[in-house]
Amino acid sequence: MKALIMSDLHLDINEQLLGRSVTLEFINWLNKKSCDVVFIAGDLAGDALDGIQLVERIQSETNKEVYFVAGNHDVWVPKDHKENSWSSYDLMYKHPCYLNKPIQIGRHTVIGDMGWYDYSFGLQHVPHIKFKEEKKHVWKDGLYARWETDDEEILNKMIKNWRLQLEEHKDNPVMFINHFIPYKEFLTWYADDEKMNFCQAYMGSNQVGELVDRYQNVDYVVFGHTHKRHGVVEHHGKKVICQPFGYVYDWLGNNFVEELDKASVVIDL
Repeated sequence: MKALIMSDLHLDINEQLLGRSVTLEFINWLNKKSCDVVFIAGDLAGDALDGIQLVERIQSETNKEVYFVAGNHDVWVPKDHKENSWSSYDLMYKHPCYLNKPIQIGRHTVIGDMGWYDYSFGLQHVPHIKFKEEKKHVWKDGLYARWETDDEEILNKMIKNWRLQLEEHKDNPVMFINHFIPYKEFLTWYADDEKMNFCQAYMGSNQVGELVDRYQNVDYVVFGHTHKRHGVVEHHGKKVICQPFGYVYDWLGNNFVEELDKASVVIDL
């Protein structure tokens, strides 16, 4: 089975930046790709409903299987909405294409979910309470990711499920997918941007990396969230795939379709 892996499509924001609709261009591009299954590691097309509509359009207009997990943008909810982020997350989680349980693709079991962050990547000299207090001022999740619970509790919910699933499938080759960074080596530090260095606290968690590293049968670890592309690299004995599409101003060029090629990875499972 050939699997195409992407993350951070942000089709809503990129359509605004480009000044045109690009969804049909994306579908046409995908139809030309030689792959059997598509995995999207979060931040698809706007809110949860937009993301689901994109997934269903891929299903109906291509011959590819598609699976996805939510990203932080996918669960953003405006303040004037009655629903909270759990409602958006549940809407995606219950979709048949969501990685809410292990699936078998080729030889591999694929285990996934959104993930979240716990400030373990935050600056060491900053108390965790500071990351909580300042989030609404420096990181848009603080305004739009309305969980009504602590960030650590959200992540712990994910980790509890992953631990059970990884143990259940410890004898199978596994590909693990979440949206957030699991290894500190993939953070991006800035010589002249103290705000972005502070915001590394919201990029992921070393708990997730430590969990998957306990299982030698995990061959692939897939994530995005950072808009820095690392490609496919060996790390801790695993193939780490981080090749996000990102925003127009993150791209290496200025051609939408060419950038899709650069920001996608195809592997055999």
